[in-house]
Amino acid sequence: MFGKKAPLFILTFLIPLLVSLGLSGCQEPAQTEPIPELNSTAQPVAENQAEQISGTTVPATLPPPPTVAISPTPTLSPTPFIIQNPSLPCGQSLPLIVPDKVTNFDWELPPITQELVPRNALPAIEYLYANPNDVSVVVFQVDYEGIGYYHNADAPMPLASVNKIIHLVAWAKAVEEGEFDPNTIVSREELNRWYLPGSDLGAHLDALEEFEGRELTQDDVAWMMIRHSSNAAADYFHDLLGQERVEQVTTELGFSNHTAPCTWMGKFLTVSTLGNPELQQLGDNPAAYGAMISDRQDRFMQDPVFRQIGENSWRRGAQPSFSKEADFTEVFDTKGSALDYSRLMAQLIQDEIGTPATSRLIRSHLEWPIVEFPSNQTRYNTVGYKNGTLPGVLTTLYYAEPYWSDRPIVVALFYRNLPQNTYRRWRREFPHDALAHWLMTNPRGIHIMHVLRDAAEN
Repeated sequence: MFGKKAPLFILTFLIPLLVSLGLSGCQEPAQTEPIPELNSTAQPVAENQAEQISGTTVPATLPPPPTVAISPTPTLSPTPFIIQNPSLPCGQSLPLIVPDKVTNFDWELPPITQELVPRNALPAIEYLYANPNDVSVVVFQVDYEGIGYYHNADAPMPLASVNKIIHLVAWAKAVEEGEFDPNTIVSREELNRWYLPGSDLGAHLDALEEFEGRELTQDDVAWMMIRHSSNAAADYFHDLLGQERVEQVTTELGFSNHTAPCTWMGKFLTVSTLGNPELQQLGDNPAAYGAMISDRQDRFMQDPVFRQIGENSWRRGAQPSFSKEADFTEVFDTKGSALDYSRLMAQLIQDEIGTPATSRLIRSHLEWPIVEFPSNQTRYNTVGYKNGTLPGVLTTLYYAEPYWSDRPIVVALFYRNLPQNTYRRWRREFPHDALAHWLMTNPRGIHIMHVLRDAAEN
């Protein structure tokens, strides 16, 4: 795995390769968003994740930081491409890589019957007990946090698209301060600057289609980022807000063990244009990784030759293997804890992020399931939702006001290191989401989780 098992390499920056490159791509695999309905037949709604196809990679040369940018493009001319107004490197005030938290769990799989947990949620429970260090679970009722269920609650875990909530919060706070107006027009040309064709199975194009025939506003782009999980929309806000502010807002929220949010485009172009040895070097030198993220995205936008290389690296059949993407995700994906994100959701459901108007602006984008699926209206006053999917990683985050309770309930389920077959099966069957549904609708769900853990420890 990059930065963990391979030997330490000395990081060097070389001039461009003098041969043509065979490049492969990695993406946030088109996250599948299950419809948050409380039944076992809920159908997935495509977010932006694709099954990966193995490709062959001829490693690109690592360029120096953006301030001394040399083009990594395959050319017989050593003439460098100088980036104008280079972006700030990712990782201004937050770390880019944090150590894992490993606990020795002396557990045995407890007896689980359908009377306790529904069948479609069993795989998620079984994976928890078979791989306790690879799962984080938080579930509690607001004002009754002390009797909630917590497992690996404060462990840093890969977030995938769950971290797009940070951009939503940062933008909403800027709106509150009068810096931005949600009704500001955003041209499609400006938004599409952040679109890497072929990297999201058409999620961004689907989002644009929803607004076909009319002008886009910043509020629409926020909807595209959360409802459709458009990576281009997230990167638009990342650029609008700036690297420093995105990291500052993350800190202001009181998050611990959180790594720096970086642009999706920068991450995708880094893994798609570098081979394993170069990625190993970056894993051993996080500062160089932060510079690489910014350098790749700047090149894509300013250097037509590199833009073609980046787009070619996302052609069908050019994607890297599942294992390469999974290793990259494990080391470099933005990480945070289930406890921090569950507390954020609890604050949102109580309108405690900024002014009540700010919280309501954020909630107006998270609560799309209650609007789009009338069946949810028979079970909840409201429900807010964001998920994330990357190779080997599935994350699910909810707040809800179920009719059975007089207090809101919050659920965070973060899974990582899922084997390829398990990961693909779960993307079809959603046992982790079934578990979240059950915890939100069963008044005895938290108690049963405690009973199962007690049985596993005996």
